[in-house]
Amino acid sequence: QEKELLSVINAAVSHELRNPLNSMVSQVEQQSGFEDNWEQIMYGLRTFILLVTGILNNEAFRESALAGVIRTKMGHLETIESHLLKIMGGFKVSNKKIRAAVGFVDCFIHDILDYSIMNKNA
Repeated sequence: QEKELLSVINAAVSHELRNPLNSMVSQVEQQSGFEDNWEQIMYGLRTFILLVTGILNNEAFRESALAGVIRTKMGHLETIESHLLKIMGGFKVSNKKIRAAVGFVDCFIHDILDYSIMNKNA
């Protein structure tokens, strides 16, 4: 009877818990790729802001009406950038928590399987 129970536990752990774990691992991998892409986008945005700011500070454009309008728009871009950075910070915290959950579930599965194997051999 005990061996039957261990067999059921082993099957449940092997099949029922592995699928969610594999999904979580896949999610972590996708988020890592997303994080890399996000960093590239933010770098491009910062570079664009610095480039346009440099042009606007050039003597030829500094006092023009168009420069004033563009400066206002650049302020909006900088606000957007700060909001995007806050979003990214939250995303990184979320990703860290998912990674911790994956580690916990993985250890839990291995512990159950180890227990099952030890009791089969006993």
